[in-house]
Amino acid sequence: MKVDKSATEITCDFCHTSYSIETAEDTGYQFEKGRIRAQNEEADRQFTMFKDFSNSTMSSFVGFTILKIIVVVIFLAIIGVIGFTIYKQFSIKDSQMDISRFNSYYEMYSGSVPASSVKIILEKVVTNNKTNGDHIITVKYADISTSNSEEITSLKTSLQDTNKFSLYDYEISLNYDTSGYVSEIIINDYIN
Repeated sequence: MKVDKSATEITCDFCHTSYSIETAEDTGYQFEKGRIRAQNEEADRQFTMFKDFSNSTMSSFVGFTILKIIVVVIFLAIIGVIGFTIYKQFSIKDSQMDISRFNSYYEMYSGSVPASSVKIILEKVVTNNKTNGDHIITVKYADISTSNSEEITSLKTSLQDTNKFSLYDYEISLNYDTSGYVSEIIINDYIN
């Protein structure tokens, strides 16, 4: 069917039925107007329900709020006790981890080692003794027994590759304090 743009009504050539023509703008306007009215009605209905509910439950609300506060306080107290217990358990484990972390570097060089490895471990001892006042390490070699950083550095520079026919130059053994930390490194010449 051909429709003139200005037409407001059209008749079918075959069935002779007449139809009114609305513009898209009119149809959209009516739809939007209805949608907004429906939203406003729903908002008014919910506000009325809320107002009725709040008026009827205000006195019970105060009691319920006090009950919630008591439950929250009890819950937080229980969580605090559990948290403290877990903290105590982990702090013990952390101590074992700290000891293991501290010792692992020195234990890695324990046994038969070349002079270069002894120099590396002595450098680590110097750094430790300067920065860690809680766990000072003493170094023993021949007639020397010291925890003094300058003396350990001097010992480090004096060490030489003693045996050109072997991979190993020295034997390193460790002693531990009562807490389990490495407290003494004993260096002996490697005997083949």
